[in-house]
Amino acid sequence: MAGDAVGTVNICLAASLASVVAPALLMRVAEYALALVLDRAPRFPCGAGPAHAVALGEADLALLPSVSDVDGLQSQPIYTERLQLLGVPELLESLPDPVPVRMLERVSLALPSRGHDLRRYLDGLAAGAGVSLRTRFTVDGPDITRSLVEAGLCCAVLPRSMVGVHDSRIAARRLVRPVPGRTLSIAWLADRPMTRAIRLVRQNLVETMRALVASGGLDGRLVADRFVSHDLDTD
Repeated sequence: MAGDAVGTVNICLAASLASVVAPALLMRVAEYALALVLDRAPRFPCGAGPAHAVALGEADLALLPSVSDVDGLQSQPIYTERLQLLGVPELLESLPDPVPVRMLERVSLALPSRGHDLRRYLDGLAAGAGVSLRTRFTVDGPDITRSLVEAGLCCAVLPRSMVGVHDSRIAARRLVRPVPGRTLSIAWLADRPMTRAIRLVRQNLVETMRALVASGGLDGRLVADRFVSHDLDTD
């Protein structure tokens, strides 16, 4: 019952989708007797993202792109982000659609710092295509990145949701050869008892992600169509 879920749940969301997921999740759990405290990855220093927040006990749950380098976490893959080349139409009009990854070397980009998971992913993607990325700005904050892109100062490789799926000021080009995408997982501390409140928020996070994908609020895909919230209730 909702009345059993009294407590505080600290959850850390990857910055690439925090602005979309957080309001939807808060609305979904509003009926329950709990306090939900949200944060996003950029608060943490380089190399200490949301996974480390959980491992250090600063968060009960996290939605994040990588847990392989953090001990003590249990996780469930849930969603794959679709990364696209974003920019004002004037900067993208000379490029084909879709854009081969090797052509990114021609584009001035705003990129996260090198310790950031997305930066490591993009550097590896470019290296696999035999090119190097052209960094114009190094920016870890999503709001600043969005402002630079909207101002026409650079482009960025991001999920469309990070600048607003329906933001007409920003054009998007699909990337191919290869098609980039990061899989995000829900993570929690393996040896910490799972309270009713944490379990409820975890279930509602899964349902929130499913609803956002179905409505187009997120333009990626669920890891598996058969994945449902009670798949997590095995611990």
